[in-house]
Amino acid sequence: MGLIGTCDDCGIEGVPLRFKPDVPSSEQTRPSICNDCRIEREIVLEESRPAPMFPEEGRLP
Repeated sequence: MGLIGTCDDCGIEGVPLRFKPDVPSSEQTRPSICNDCRIEREIVLEESRPAPMFPEEGRLP
């Protein structure tokens, strides 16, 4: 059973809360964002990562 409360990002009340994917777990004392905001943060996090290089080719895909 999860924590129900107000999302720190969008302010919606009475929603199940989740941990922030872009903040180290050691810095989070409790879940604080709704699932929609978590998904948005995951997308931003994924888009901000550099594309991996393939060592055998020495170039970007």
